[in-house]
Amino acid sequence: MTADPTEISAQPPPEKSDKDRLAAATSDGPPPVVADILESLNETKSGNPAIEAARTLGKTALEGKPEKHIETSKGERLFDWMAYGGFAGVVTFLLSIPLGYWSRYSKSGIEATRWGARHLKKVGLSRHTAEDAAVTTGLMQGGNLMVIPVKIMEDQKPQLVSKFNRYLGDTTGALSVEDEPKQSWTSLIKSRLLAWTTVFVSLRAAASMIGKDNFNAFEEKFSEHLVCGPLKHPTHIAGRETRLFRVGKIAAIDVFATAAAATLLYIGSRFFAQGSEKWRRGNGKPEEPEKAEEPASAAPPETPPEKCGTCEAAGDALVRDMQALAGAKRHKPLKQSENFADRVREASVLENQVVPH
Repeated sequence: MTADPTEISAQPPPEKSDKDRLAAATSDGPPPVVADILESLNETKSGNPAIEAARTLGKTALEGKPEKHIETSKGERLFDWMAYGGFAGVVTFLLSIPLGYWSRYSKSGIEATRWGARHLKKVGLSRHTAEDAAVTTGLMQGGNLMVIPVKIMEDQKPQLVSKFNRYLGDTTGALSVEDEPKQSWTSLIKSRLLAWTTVFVSLRAAASMIGKDNFNAFEEKFSEHLVCGPLKHPTHIAGRETRLFRVGKIAAIDVFATAAAATLLYIGSRFFAQGSEKWRRGNGKPEEPEKAEEPASAAPPETPPEKCGTCEAAGDALVRDMQALAGAKRHKPLKQSENFADRVREASVLENQVVPH
């Protein structure tokens, strides 16, 4: 007996195994270890909850679509340059120059540096280490102030990136930043502490490797050839250093310190923000599922019809008349229904039971 071709075509195709789905999802075929595990799970028919959960997890991973990699948009690149290259970089450098000049050459700044070094010596630091730590702290204050505008920009990052993209003609929108971990004051402050430690250790290591005299000579050569030379300004007048020459000596160190600090702020803040996000997911309360919003076209709940006083009175009168016809001895009084239609139906049943005298 031959099978009906319509019945054959109506049959659903055979279900693919997890191993076949894995092979189709990868270009070079499934990894041997993963394929063997999935095959053994499919062959296992026990009611073990752990095995069933593993089989479900494997199917979910195979059927899920790979995440799309969203490239960095033009608006996000402009945002990063403004926040970290602008505020954390250029503006910090411009603020650090007067702060460094004040702490290094003014009377009040020298006193403040010595005061800080004296207190740092109490915790066990040597005199030179304490002085370098105090100087580094003074230079880092400009970057500490710039954390405030960076944090404000980070709070408004999706909106700013969308505006920049519209201005630059990029249709990406804010998709590249919507899933990023949110920056917090904690992540930014941790990044500044990391930057301070890195700059302090780097300057101390450079001074130790090349020597204090060579380190000072580097500052002087930098200021002479890259600052005073292009501006055709003298380095000394009557045997004393000019103000521009001193500014150039501070810039020789500050330009590298600011570049390193801005880079570490950009990388470190994202690292610490991602760590905080993972900690919140692991230790925080589980997020409650969002309630599905009802469609706007949904019909409003039905309201009970209003009672009609005329219909109620007519129904009561009809029931009383039919009860009088039936006789109180031969039939029990009808139950007073609340609906007019029910009263008429009860009266009709009673009328059919009446026997004429």
